[in-house]
Amino acid sequence: MVFALRLLYCKVNCALTVADGIAFKLFGRESWKDFVEMLVLQSMDVVYARVQPAGWGLDNMALSGLFENLVPLRDAIGSVVPLVETISRCMLEKFQCQKWCVVDGNSDSLFLSALDPQDFRSLILNGTSSKPTSASDSLRFSSFKKVIPRCEIETIWVLLGFSAERPTEQTTVTKYRWRLLTALFIGTAGVLSKEYFDASSINDKTKPFPGKDHITQCRAEM
Repeated sequence: MVFALRLLYCKVNCALTVADGIAFKLFGRESWKDFVEMLVLQSMDVVYARVQPAGWGLDNMALSGLFENLVPLRDAIGSVVPLVETISRCMLEKFQCQKWCVVDGNSDSLFLSALDPQDFRSLILNGTSSKPTSASDSLRFSSFKKVIPRCEIETIWVLLGFSAERPTEQTTVTKYRWRLLTALFIGTAGVLSKEYFDASSINDKTKPFPGKDHITQCRAEM
């Protein structure tokens, strides 16, 4: 995958024509974006599975080795698309709730994932994939509405922080980044949420506000 992304970075795909068959379908002037988006979604799924293992039916695992293994893929993806913007868009409009999936119809190979492995297989073999539905009830982020759990906020910060470590020459800033950041900060479990300030003033009107821990968390997220 990294090699394919390097070829995209060198714009080798610009010379592809319909006569090149599956290569054109997969890496043509516009179709390559579907391939890269699928890799981004797969990477997001892996990070979620490690940061929130219980939600993906896994045991706790060390995070350090995971990120080391993803660095080459992250850097390769970031060379062809603005990574933070792409992850923000995928989080808001593409990334689905995890569900049970099977491998090649084998019921003994059940696993939890936010993506159907058949989508990626179809993309590689045929150059097309079944697009994830845009219905809000199937999208993970939309399912929370404004009640975003704290564990979800922290997982998204991990994703954004990891992706932002890769400098990109593409400086496009889209509405998706700001929509996502706004939700992380002012959602019900966000560090700048109205609910936090209301609850703090109600619970203890004599305690200095904001507290040290809250300031530390605000500083880290800012």
